[in-house]
Amino acid sequence: MTGNDGTRKKVGSSIAECFPESLVRKLAGSLSTEASAESAVPSYTNSNPAIRWLMFRRLEVIRKIALTTLERGGTRTGRAALDFGCGIGMMIPALSASVETLYLCDEQLTPARATAQWFNARNVVCLPPDELEGGIEDSGLDVVIAADVLEHVDYLATVVETLRRKLRPQGVLIVSGPTESRAYRCGRWIAGFSGDYHMRSVYEVEGGVQKARFACERLLKLPFALGPTLFRITLWRRGD
Repeated sequence: MTGNDGTRKKVGSSIAECFPESLVRKLAGSLSTEASAESAVPSYTNSNPAIRWLMFRRLEVIRKIALTTLERGGTRTGRAALDFGCGIGMMIPALSASVETLYLCDEQLTPARATAQWFNARNVVCLPPDELEGGIEDSGLDVVIAADVLEHVDYLATVVETLRRKLRPQGVLIVSGPTESRAYRCGRWIAGFSGDYHMRSVYEVEGGVQKARFACERLLKLPFALGPTLFRITLWRRGD
């Protein structure tokens, strides 16, 4: 694929390669400071390389899980995925080629639309949260990604139930979120971030997903399987 700057992006390029710091800043240029923070832009452009590595590593793990799920379903015809809380749209080059339709949902969609244009992804449909219900048919999705977003929403049970309804039976929900542990808070301090703006930890999010009749099939811990856990990534299967 080719970006608007003429740079050739190799198929299979990592998300970090697709989104150098200069491009992230350009795509996020329309966001306010608060919206930029909620989209994790300061983490992807942080001066500390360990912080940047962790954030992009998180996306790579999510991409691998999503693509593995989609590949098991056969051809891309009829396949659809949703990136709920998509931020600036970093999953676009990772997933758009593997589905017929890639839905993106966020309160601020200008950066995601710019990203779709940048990567010439013509099968992307952007929906604000209040159009999600009518914009996607029930049982119309194979995969939903909710990366570091459900800790922010006001009504977790309502949101998770909506996502469940939009998934096909046996569809997959991929959730990630911060543990809010001492190690995580220390990492935020090292990264230069301050204040608390999460309504709940990832453990509370996972509890809400489980109550919505999802079955957890996989758990991964970041940055490593052993040692302090900063982020948890879980794969959930919708039951009938």
